[in-house]
Amino acid sequence: MEIPAGSVSQVVLYRGQFLILLDHSKHMLLKAPGDWNSYALGAVCQRAGLPRPGMVTRYGSRTGRTNRRSQTRPRYQRAPGYRRLRVRPRGFAAGAVLLACLALALAALIGWGPGVGIVTLVHGFSDQALVTNLRKNGVRVPGLVIGVPRYPTDSDGDTEVTYQPTLNFTAGSQIVATPDPAIGGRRWPVSDAVVTVVYDPARPGRAAVAGQLRGSPWGGAPLGNLISGALLTLALPVLTRGTARRIRDRRRATREGLLEGIW
Repeated sequence: MEIPAGSVSQVVLYRGQFLILLDHSKHMLLKAPGDWNSYALGAVCQRAGLPRPGMVTRYGSRTGRTNRRSQTRPRYQRAPGYRRLRVRPRGFAAGAVLLACLALALAALIGWGPGVGIVTLVHGFSDQALVTNLRKNGVRVPGLVIGVPRYPTDSDGDTEVTYQPTLNFTAGSQIVATPDPAIGGRRWPVSDAVVTVVYDPARPGRAAVAGQLRGSPWGGAPLGNLISGALLTLALPVLTRGTARRIRDRRRATREGLLEGIW
């Protein structure tokens, strides 16, 4: 691609999105996508005998130290022989796949790091409040953990049968059937054996098996989730910064590598 230097009247950096070469009629000779604002571009223009690059922003235009405000966006027509420069180098597809993988890893970190950590904290405080209340005010009665069938539909539209552990006991003269809470992420297994159920006399639907009230609700899976969530949250800024730097360096290398071959 060759463009005579004498046919170029203006070099425009358009809103950080395009590099545009204009002829003497203000028509486009060349348009190249990307942010080309760099010292290397100024050096190439000087060496090729081209005008100093000017920048067009949403607020107006600037050439050197001269600023001009404009209320309208310039619209450039294409000149005869107009060219659009392709700026994708070799290995672009592989690089794009790598960046996509980094973006997925970043999304996973956001979901599993802060996301799981916050959810675990919310559930942990809720479980802690239930355990504390039942330990202090709960009434102990015999009961059963029965499996109540549920019929959810999977992604293919097929109906599945699952059994939800449900506490069945008598509170005073009232028969209560309430789902067993997943304290610490663990429900009591369904069984025919009689268990001790602890319920809140003010709200009999708030109940749990006595065995679920032993120990701390923060142990086991919640503790593992909090540790892994904290570690992944700490890794999130590092990966974000590394991904942003890789994208910036890739764009800069592409832009400066192409500058040598424009003229």
